[in-house]
Amino acid sequence: MAANQSFQELFRFQEPQQRQALRDSREGEQCPSCLAAVKPGADICESCGEWLLPGKCNFCYAEYKRDQKFCGNCGNPPGGIACKNCGAHSHFDFCPKCNEPLSRKAAPSLQALLDSPEVQMLKDIKQAARAPETSAKTTPADQLNQLNAYLKNDHQASAKTPANRFNFTGDNKDFSKDLEASQQSMQKILEENKTVDDTLLKMKIKELQKKAFSDNQAARLYYTSIKIMLPQLDACKSFLGWKCNYANFIHYAGPSDCACPSMGGHWVCKDDVKWVGANSFIYDGLTYTEGNEPKGIYHD
Repeated sequence: MAANQSFQELFRFQEPQQRQALRDSREGEQCPSCLAAVKPGADICESCGEWLLPGKCNFCYAEYKRDQKFCGNCGNPPGGIACKNCGAHSHFDFCPKCNEPLSRKAAPSLQALLDSPEVQMLKDIKQAARAPETSAKTTPADQLNQLNAYLKNDHQASAKTPANRFNFTGDNKDFSKDLEASQQSMQKILEENKTVDDTLLKMKIKELQKKAFSDNQAARLYYTSIKIMLPQLDACKSFLGWKCNYANFIHYAGPSDCACPSMGGHWVCKDDVKWVGANSFIYDGLTYTEGNEPKGIYHD
């Protein structure tokens, strides 16, 4: 990361009160490639993915000449980059197919997010949730195994032997049911605590995603970094898609499929939706069906 680039500058954040109305309405315009209607403020066509700002760098929007190999502002190939991992040509900082960092800014921005105080706080919450769970799950199980072994094989063992950790007197009383009940009770408490911890973690993750951006590419850079970061917290096993604030659509390929992601949004995990049919689900109190966004439902 360049020494003069702060976390704020890398992602080109804006405070919500600084957000201005879309300057380029583009009302009535059509995509030159597929002739689909162009959304206000769009830099790509949601129907075919065409870049809609010819002569402007795909990564920083600076003007460039037709034969220019590298942008004079950001140093990237202004017309896009071929992914070395999967071969797809992309005009995004991360490859939308395999999340491979493409632009010069991608890897430093991801690292800046991982090192940010906000993400460190999420890691602390996750670590605090894991610590008691590991300890409590291990201790009762070990005790139960030791007691069962004693009752089965060591009835004649002396109460003073090192193997007798429970100071038994030699009676053949069956303590296994008591310990099982205790273990079940402790497991219930753990599950309740885990629910509270998961709720707190999800709330903080949503807060982390409540951002406004100066442009669409800054938003895509940030939210793709979020997607790469979340599995490290075990916070999302599988992503359903990215819900944009612009139209409340869920884009199943992520913000790279959204024409106006600068207004923000958040990732939706499959575990957070309730399926009510083959192509319908409920999320945040709303029912979504196939066609809720331009390209319909796609699963990863």
